[in-house]
Amino acid sequence: MIEQDSVYPSAPDQAVRARTLTRSTAYLTRTLRMLRLGIHLAQGVMLAAWVYPRCRAERQHALIQGWSRRLLRILNISLHCYDQPHALPPKCLLVANHVSWLDIFAISAVFPATFVAKAEVRGWPFVGTLCERTGTIFIERNSSRGARRASRDIAHALNRGTRPVVVYPEGTTTLGAELKPFRPALLQSAVDTAALVCPLALRYVDGQGVRTEVAAWVGDASLLDSIVGLVRQQEIALELRFLAAWSGGGHTRREIAMRAQSVIARALALPCAAVPAASLKAA
Repeated sequence: MIEQDSVYPSAPDQAVRARTLTRSTAYLTRTLRMLRLGIHLAQGVMLAAWVYPRCRAERQHALIQGWSRRLLRILNISLHCYDQPHALPPKCLLVANHVSWLDIFAISAVFPATFVAKAEVRGWPFVGTLCERTGTIFIERNSSRGARRASRDIAHALNRGTRPVVVYPEGTTTLGAELKPFRPALLQSAVDTAALVCPLALRYVDGQGVRTEVAAWVGDASLLDSIVGLVRQQEIALELRFLAAWSGGGHTRREIAMRAQSVIARALALPCAAVPAASLKAA
């Protein structure tokens, strides 16, 4: 009589083989995803260096939008927009909370825009080159002179009216569990140009719609650490909520900061820290 175990694997053996196959498939998926990402980033740098500067504005917008959408697809990140306007006015300041380096490209996948970023971004591999070549306004942190220069550059970009400008008044990324105080300094441009202020609430969620910190880039984590974490994840989504806009004309930058922070916190159901009085007085 032949024992059953000599013909069919036992249940524990089947479970081990299933786990091994799952791990092998996951490893292959991550490897291919990382390879595709590396190729895509390299292509982006070449496009930004050789093709982008030679294109008309409409073609530049299409290049940025198409490249950003492919980046999200490679990382298996779906994008969900709520109350998205059909178009933004030429003079528009998007004010958003900040979670990840991906925020820039997620917004670009919807509306190509001019971004304001910390000067350190210039030194990031691939991403820094892409940002610099596509017209990002860089600001030196903890420098009042740098903030004033950036504010002038933002006002110039708004008056030029080719595409909206995006600022992150928190001045840093977070885990997405709270809002840092919105600093008013970079919002002076909306006052000076009477630009439309459009708050934008960002939230990363998992497959069950629960907030996730997978995409968050905070602390001492390197850009490579963040990329590896994103490549390993199975599926996440980014929710973009476009909130009611208002004109910056006739308001102070402090009023704009407080109002934008309040509506974004309410949309995300998050606590928000108050801006220190000393910071508001100095801003």
